[in-house]
Amino acid sequence: MADGDLPPESRANAARLLLSAGEPALPLLDVLMTHDDASRFLLEAGTQNPTAAASLLLALDLSRVSEEQVIALVDRAAEERSKWSARALVRMLDGSTKVVEASVRGLARSTGFSQQTQPAEWHAWWAQRQDIEPERWTSRLLDDLVERTQSLERRQQRLDRMVLEAYRRLYIVTPPESRAALLPELLESDQQPVRDLGFELADRELSANATLDPAVASEAIALLADPSPGTRASAAKLLNRLAPPDAGVPITRALIAETNPLPADALLAAAARWPAPEIVEPVLEWHASRPPGAGPRGAAPAAL
Repeated sequence: MADGDLPPESRANAARLLLSAGEPALPLLDVLMTHDDASRFLLEAGTQNPTAAASLLLALDLSRVSEEQVIALVDRAAEERSKWSARALVRMLDGSTKVVEASVRGLARSTGFSQQTQPAEWHAWWAQRQDIEPERWTSRLLDDLVERTQSLERRQQRLDRMVLEAYRRLYIVTPPESRAALLPELLESDQQPVRDLGFELADRELSANATLDPAVASEAIALLADPSPGTRASAAKLLNRLAPPDAGVPITRALIAETNPLPADALLAAAARWPAPEIVEPVLEWHASRPPGAGPRGAAPAAL
């Protein structure tokens, strides 16, 4: 590469071979980066694949190249989930502010640990993993990600329980005349456990002969189109108990569109309150599709 008499193609090939040589080539790369011509070929080769980019990052003196060039190499190295790339990106955590920011993003991209945002966290992370064999690197990353996912799921479950308990207590201590606004809020939540609590509390109020706010029925009608079959079933059951005068058409449309037996059973039972010619065909289809006494077939005759 330092021989100016060689054709450019030969020098470019030499750069690619050297960057793929791994650990033994790092001292030579450091020396070659002091030669203008050689460094040009190395930098060009370094941007061609993640392994080459990581090799160059592990060898170069940051003071010899521009910040933009270093960031380009960091971005390229981050495309590969290898120990070699991770090692190179951790080394760049001692660079300029922009290089550090790019390295943190690159490490998150390369490893999947997006929750770590500080260089010190990544240094500690690397210290715990630098002795892992390269062949086991990917499997270790997957193990770490599975463990992290399970930890987040447990944390989310704890938070869900805390939220539900808070809503229960709030509902209990809220005066009956002020509870009207709380039930629709629960039903319109994007969290399934909170919606389920809303249905539970609405059923409890109806069992106590309470009169619910019309907004509860409006939310239940909207939930007939929810992606969750369980939510659609609960909405149909609630509407069947509330029997609002404007629920007939939404119930009919939901029954015609329904493909899941769970909400279909509840919709068939509710449809009996609002007979309409449009429900005859879906009722007969559900009646024919189930064995005697199972699911929607049992509710279908009542709908007719």
